[in-house]
Amino acid sequence: MLFAIDKALSPTKHKRRKHKRRKIDDINYVVVHRTIGSTIDESIAEFKKVKKFQAGWYTGGIYPYHFFLPLYGDPIQCLPLTCVAPAALRTLNQQGIHVALAGDFRKQAPGGGQLIKLKHLVTSLNNAFNAELEIIGHTETPLAHLEGSKDPSKVCPGKYLDLNDLRLYAVLHQPNLCELAPVDGLKRAGYIV
Repeated sequence: MLFAIDKALSPTKHKRRKHKRRKIDDINYVVVHRTIGSTIDESIAEFKKVKKFQAGWYTGGIYPYHFFLPLYGDPIQCLPLTCVAPAALRTLNQQGIHVALAGDFRKQAPGGGQLIKLKHLVTSLNNAFNAELEIIGHTETPLAHLEGSKDPSKVCPGKYLDLNDLRLYAVLHQPNLCELAPVDGLKRAGYIV
């Protein structure tokens, strides 16, 4: 999978505001979100709504994710990786690659092959960075209880998107794990004591 590191191939380019820039070395996380809309166009339209408490109110009408995974189809890169995504997570915007999946995973599991495409995307990012990026859900972030809603119904991405399964997959598919025996690799990653 090829990524736009610094080129603006974004379908979400904003005419009035430029995204804040960052160094690639600042990236340490993949932050997983759920989002409204089953297509990129539907999702972008939701973030153009800027009335109070609508999606775009939090981001100034700018689409806040580096990647969008539609219900059916391949991941779409929405921002270059050198752009800071305004993803309503002040503590991790600078350090995170934000990935949004179409769907409400508080109510249902990902469909249309989304989970395997998310796994492949995370593996590709780890390979591109030659590192294991830490995978976290939007509301799993260290300061989510301070920055986000206190409403338990706003859990993101939701209980039906198993992030532990995604983390295990990423560990088993690390760039240098194939040099190690499987048990050694799992011990090194902290899955076996």
